[in-house]
Amino acid sequence: MHRAGIQKKLMKGEYQLLFKFVNKVILPRSKKRMVASAADLFMMESLCKFDPLNLPAHTLEHMHKIVVEHKGKHGMGYGYFLTKVFTHLNVSVGAGTADSVKQSISLSTLVECE
Repeated sequence: MHRAGIQKKLMKGEYQLLFKFVNKVILPRSKKRMVASAADLFMMESLCKFDPLNLPAHTLEHMHKIVVEHKGKHGMGYGYFLTKVFTHLNVSVGAGTADSVKQSISLSTLVECE
């Protein structure tokens, strides 16, 4: 079975720009993508309608997909992007620690990270 999607070259210019934004910022991927998935199309539609997005929920869901479901295949985390955001908001990020794929985000992990 193949997943359905829409080729980037068949989209109008503004949708191609949205597609690039979604794939570079909101749901970052490590490989160049030419086909918009259902998740991409949902996100693009929400942005076009100016619907409010639950960005923390999308961030956590995306991170879970890359770490647990796909084991990093074709996906990227938000490390550099979130570091810039936290630095801009004067939030102390401290020194990072490397964790394994088997570890998940729990209340104790969030408490440890303050």
